[in-house]
Amino acid sequence: YYKKATDLDPEYALAYSGLADCYALNNKGLSSAVALPIAKLFLAKALSLDSNLAEAWTTVGFIQSHFEYDWNGGKKVLEKAIHLSPNYPTAHLYYGNVIIFNGDKQQGIKEINKALELDPLSISINWSLADRYFSTREYDLAIIQLQKTLNLSPDYISAKELLGRSLLQKKLYTQAIDVFTKLPTNSIFRSLLLSYAYGIAGDKARAKTELDKSLREVSNPSPHFHFYLALAYMGQENYNEALTQLEKGYEMRIIFMVGLKMSPEFDPVRNEPRFKALMKKMNLD
Repeated sequence: YYKKATDLDPEYALAYSGLADCYALNNKGLSSAVALPIAKLFLAKALSLDSNLAEAWTTVGFIQSHFEYDWNGGKKVLEKAIHLSPNYPTAHLYYGNVIIFNGDKQQGIKEINKALELDPLSISINWSLADRYFSTREYDLAIIQLQKTLNLSPDYISAKELLGRSLLQKKLYTQAIDVFTKLPTNSIFRSLLLSYAYGIAGDKARAKTELDKSLREVSNPSPHFHFYLALAYMGQENYNEALTQLEKGYEMRIIFMVGLKMSPEFDPVRNEPRFKALMKKMNLD
């Protein structure tokens, strides 16, 4: 529909910005190496038509920070976007992410709450607030926020996955496994999350069974698969393989990598030289 909009009006800057979002958010299942250059082309077109388009500058800042790890540059661009359009919720969301991932939890949460005030029915912003609570280890707040998200969208798989991960951090293993078990059987991450949960709960045999099942059934995994596979290996205390998967995630620039500095799930490898090298590459050391 964005493409149709540009066909109807080739001078419609906002439609090009929308096309950029489709690729930047990877809704087409492409690798970031393929998708991000396409997004940048659409952003350049949008800004050539309207140099003050806040939506386009927001996506520029999003790519710069969340994928290229230029945190200071991305922060400045997102500040520009907020200045141009103070009530654009997505700009506050991404700006809050950048602040949190670089250590200012309180101010970052404040920005994401601002985004939610502007768009309280946004599923993605509701989920993002929960995810940031998870990253800052406020698990009770994360669970409450995830319940709100699921009230808005009961079938939202990302919220169910994060709910299970939050329950695991509270050592509520049975409840977490129940959440993961109820994920759709065609979810490519279901077995990996179950493997991680069983591993954390101490059932290494079932953890290995689920991991083997996932590796056997998935022949052409999405880039995000590597992050979930890293979790599964963390559950089995196979830290070398977990770090290998994270390094692949970095090379592919998968979005889940941005929260790595704060993620409680990778605490056991936080002092490993390979993990520290990864943080340095992402400008998060």
